[in-house]
Amino acid sequence: MSDLCRQSAASSNNRAGFGWRTVEYLLLCLTIAVVVGPLLLLSCGIGWSWPRLLPDRPGFMHWQTLLSSDTGLLPAMQTSVELACLTSILATTFGLIMSRAAALSRTITLRGILFLPWITSPVVAAISLYHLLAGIQLAGSFAGVVIAQLAFAAPFAALIFRDVWNQRTQEMIRLVASLGGSTTAVWTHAIWPRVRRLLSLSLLQTALFSWLDYGIVSVIGGGRVDTVTMRLFSLLREAGLNQTALAAIILMSPAIAFSLPLALQRMRLPALLALRSGDSE
Repeated sequence: MSDLCRQSAASSNNRAGFGWRTVEYLLLCLTIAVVVGPLLLLSCGIGWSWPRLLPDRPGFMHWQTLLSSDTGLLPAMQTSVELACLTSILATTFGLIMSRAAALSRTITLRGILFLPWITSPVVAAISLYHLLAGIQLAGSFAGVVIAQLAFAAPFAALIFRDVWNQRTQEMIRLVASLGGSTTAVWTHAIWPRVRRLLSLSLLQTALFSWLDYGIVSVIGGGRVDTVTMRLFSLLREAGLNQTALAAIILMSPAIAFSLPLALQRMRLPALLALRSGDSE
């Protein structure tokens, strides 16, 4: 009888959890629709007059010219993708090394340095780095922007990887080494399984940081490195409302595309759906 009561209570809790997760899922979809919906309407036409909901001349003119050289969005997208990919790969690599060095450090100095970029304004830091990069003739170049973004992205990746070097990992490293394992074996069997779990998160977070960055690109790039964020603010200054909405959608698309699966995983919606399906059977 007690087992039956426990099963009934567990089933009730699962149904209640499913209900709350469904509400969270609907709120997430509603938030995305509220943010993207108006921009999508504005991008599908020319002009807009208050209080009309639709543009003055509805159509897909701007979407049809997206791939043309007139808008400049296609080259900006290509630059942003290259910048995000290179920055994320380098930041993840250096971040792993920095996290290892911070874990081996017996003082809090190196650990405190990891938090330094996050208590500094990116624009102020970019202005400070500009003179340094100008001295080595990297200001206003793609490589200069990558270096400046690494100053922020690498410590962020290091903070993501800092839990890799916990006590359990140290015990695994000592165990593999005591069994005669080489350095390669230590990394393969003791460190890599823990790094692999955070690798995608670090690549994603640092890539989104680079993709959405405006302050560092505007200061270090000096207008020569044209990204989607630079194109977006340029269209805002030119009062191109419809093209600005199109650029805003392009800018938000990667963030939405990557954050939505993470949010669904966070809400454990697939497992709850499977549980609901099992209960119905």
